[in-house]
Amino acid sequence: MWFWRGRAAARSGVWWTTGDFPAREGCRAEPLIDGHAAMLSMCMAFLSAKRSILLAAWDIRADLPMIRGEDLLLDTESARAERGLLARLQSAGLGEEALAYWKQGKLTVADVLGFAAARGVRVGVLLWDGYQAGMHLTNNPQEERKRLEAVGVEVLLDSSSRAITHLSQSLHQKCAVVDGQVAFVGGLDLTRHEGGDYDRWDTHAHACSSMERTTARSAPSHPWHDIHARLEGPIVGDVERNIVQRWNDVAARRRLATWPESAGVALPQTATGVSAQVVRTIPPKTYSFARRGVSTIYHAYLRAITSATHYVYLESQYLWMDVFAGLDNTLWAGRDRRMKRLLDTVASALDRGVNVALVLPDHPNCGREFSDAAVTYIRDQISPAARERFTVFALGNSEGEK
Repeated sequence: MWFWRGRAAARSGVWWTTGDFPAREGCRAEPLIDGHAAMLSMCMAFLSAKRSILLAAWDIRADLPMIRGEDLLLDTESARAERGLLARLQSAGLGEEALAYWKQGKLTVADVLGFAAARGVRVGVLLWDGYQAGMHLTNNPQEERKRLEAVGVEVLLDSSSRAITHLSQSLHQKCAVVDGQVAFVGGLDLTRHEGGDYDRWDTHAHACSSMERTTARSAPSHPWHDIHARLEGPIVGDVERNIVQRWNDVAARRRLATWPESAGVALPQTATGVSAQVVRTIPPKTYSFARRGVSTIYHAYLRAITSATHYVYLESQYLWMDVFAGLDNTLWAGRDRRMKRLLDTVASALDRGVNVALVLPDHPNCGREFSDAAVTYIRDQISPAARERFTVFALGNSEGEK
């Protein structure tokens, strides 16, 4: 799930898709680049929550430290003066109790959500529970549920993929809503692999050697670049509705308690807002509210790339044309016709003079061969002149933190 924003686009209608959530006016969107910025912002929102925290996650790790290093330093005058962290926390709504808790230095996912739950905040985590759990893709959702429930968090495992038509599908949504007023959407799960690698917390430096990304079980994990966003305004109601739709659909199957949907869609427009739209992917026959599925992310990509006149900058965790079937080998895969069309659209943009830059993981937790195959496919479709306009990057830094 993602959102698109822009003022000019709202007038021209270039970006917006139809058939799901509409474009909303007067929204505020703050980009949070990399895990350090995203988790700091989420942690502040969670600790200042008054009524509810609702998350949807593909993967989660209860013992993941959300706050690390100098961001934990509130007990020295120099730290407060130099970084302005205390003032930032106070302006975010953290009271004395939350500030005292911050100073204790225990701010894992379970700590933060448990702190909120202990203060009477209803905290819910909708966690994906596909057949790939237990492999190298995710942590064990049943174990993470136990750890979160132990601190008062409601956890609902979404096993919607456990049908013969969905065995290889995942719903990669990573989003959260706090008090129906603030939402977080993007690519960052609050997780790392059980062995310590694939840690989503990272700084802009993406240092390959960082003590903040080292655990007792592993050496420093690979650098991890991703983007999240903090949202306010009418679009928050759409993010919340997405999670509540899924939660209540799963809960109804099991005759469990549902989650009330607030009046988030009626949130007032912000004074200096932008236009934004929630787009998402839901496979067909997954939920009763979307039996035919939803594919507005796909159509938003097609519209944007087709409309490009100067350049396309695309960051993606997975740019695959071959279907991943649980093995890191394209020989076992079939080609996805929609992804082939998307890559053909990128190739067409290049051939008509558009510059295209891709940022892909150098060390994805699966599928490097799949990413390489997609890049090779694009290059094979375009002219030699177009190849000069096609660049692919990965982010990493062999130097230590300065």
